[in-house]
Amino acid sequence: MRALENKIPPPVVTALFGLLMWLAARYVPGLDLAHSVRVLVALLVVAVGVCFSVAGVLSFRPA
Repeated sequence: MRALENKIPPPVVTALFGLLMWLAARYVPGLDLAHSVRVLVALLVVAVGVCFSVAGVLSFRPA
């Protein structure tokens, strides 16, 4: 079970990614996309997420 131990504690990982997101929001200029493009991208992300969820359910269902 030693292979499953966390090398970096989850709260540290969370804090690190939070800091990276804050820095990105502060120093990287935002994209000024049209509303229809933003909706299309959001729907694409949702569709990919649904596909991954369905694939996970189908691969781990009882045989």
